[in-house]
Amino acid sequence: MTDYWRFHPEEKDCTPKRALSSGDLEVGIGGDMPVITAASTFDVMIISMIQKGFLSIVSDKYQMIKDLRRKRVGYPYGSVAHFALIRTLSLDGISEKDVSLIPYEVHQLPEALNHGEIEAFSAWEPTPTAALN
Repeated sequence: MTDYWRFHPEEKDCTPKRALSSGDLEVGIGGDMPVITAASTFDVMIISMIQKGFLSIVSDKYQMIKDLRRKRVGYPYGSVAHFALIRTLSLDGISEKDVSLIPYEVHQLPEALNHGEIEAFSAWEPTPTAALN
């Protein structure tokens, strides 16, 4: 069986879909978007939620959520990190109009922060740790 568990960020959700459609994959573990994509495309059964992932908002300049007002903030569009970011901002009285939200693929966020394209980002592990390292 081909190794379908490798991480291919440039092929967002393609590898699990290909494995399911070819019949090579019968059981798998995946993040929210691959599972949602699989469920919308194939007759699958989700039998267990193994982990509710941890999310972080990362910045190399700001320490408080309130400091993100009028800043460029990256996020993976439509992901749990996207919705957590919006929720966290709103808890601090910041609306989506108060920040410049910029969509990125999750693997692009550390480099975008490093190059000054964004001033903070929201993502799940291992992306925050990679950025901090």
